[in-house]
Amino acid sequence: MAKQKRRHQRGADRLSGDSVIGKGPTDAGDGRPLPPLEWILQLASQPNFELAGAHSMWLETANPYYAWKAIQVCTQEKIPFPDWVEAYLGQCAVRMMSASGPDLRQLLPGIFEFPSRRGPGNLLNPGGDDWRYSSAAVRFAREIGRGAKPKDALESASKRLDVGIEGVDDKTLLNRIKRHFEIPDDAPTPRTNSEWREAINKYMVQAFGPLVKLYREYLSRSGS
Repeated sequence: MAKQKRRHQRGADRLSGDSVIGKGPTDAGDGRPLPPLEWILQLASQPNFELAGAHSMWLETANPYYAWKAIQVCTQEKIPFPDWVEAYLGQCAVRMMSASGPDLRQLLPGIFEFPSRRGPGNLLNPGGDDWRYSSAAVRFAREIGRGAKPKDALESASKRLDVGIEGVDDKTLLNRIKRHFEIPDDAPTPRTNSEWREAINKYMVQAFGPLVKLYREYLSRSGS
C-alpha cells in the first residue's frame, strides 16, 4: 500500500509539469496544464485510468463492451469492481434470472444489454483496426515532441508497426496517424513540427483532459 501511495504521489507531483509536447493550449479542464506526453502514456497503463476511460465511454455510448473492458481490468489487476460495474452485473443477473425461452442466441444480447437491432460498426470491436496504428502514432508524437521533422518522425513510426500492417506505405500510415489524432480527413495535413505539435496537443486535451481531471480528483479523494 505504501509503495502504491508513493507511486501515486510521484504522479501527482508531475501533474504540475509542462504541457503535453511543448507549449500549447493544454488545459485539462480544471485550470491546470495537462502533464507531459510521457507521463500520460505511463498513466494510461494504470488500472484506475483505464477504468475511468471505460466508464467515460460507457456513459457516452451505452455499449456493454466497455463494462466488460472494466471487468477485464479488475480481474487482471485483482481489484474490486467499481460501483457502476457492480450495478451493471446486478442488472445482468436480474435479466438472466427472469429470462425464458429456448434460444440463447436471442436471449443473451438482451441479458447483457446489447441492442436488439444492429447498427453501423461492430459493438465488440468499436475501435475497428485503429488500435493497430496506436503504437506508431505514439512513436510519431514522441519524435515530434523531441523536435523531429515530420518526415523523420514518420520514418521512426514506420518501425513500430503492429502485426498485420507491417507493409503499409507511408501515405497510408500518415493518414492513419492523422485519424488517430482526430484530424479530419478533409483537413490539410500538418506540414511542420510546430503544426503537428498544435494538432497533437489539441487531441491530447480533448482525449485525456477529462480523464486527467478525474484522476486528479481520485488522488485528492484518496489522499495520495
